[in-house]
Amino acid sequence: MIRRISIVHRRPDISREEFVSRWTGEHAQVAARLKGLRGYVLYFASEACASFDGIAVTSFDSRDAAERAFSDPALADDLRRTRDEFATSVEVCFVEEQVIVAET
Repeated sequence: MIRRISIVHRRPDISREEFVSRWTGEHAQVAARLKGLRGYVLYFASEACASFDGIAVTSFDSRDAAERAFSDPALADDLRRTRDEFATSVEVCFVEEQVIVAET
């Protein structure tokens, strides 16, 4: 399993509430249709965090599967369009998970 981490920076012209609403709305619905998607979790920074506003974690069987899913022309334009409604920039990296203590 590979995870694609997206560190998201909110547009300065919208409130935190609007940021959350737009991200969890149409954009999340489009992202949920990514082929091969095994998991999708959003994390929103507390007010005290200034370096980013949110993180998306998508899970796939492999990095190739993730890259294919995000480059799918049927979804790529909608992902970009809806992301631009709430984010100024997104930093992406791929990580492999090593669980030390599993959630219960």
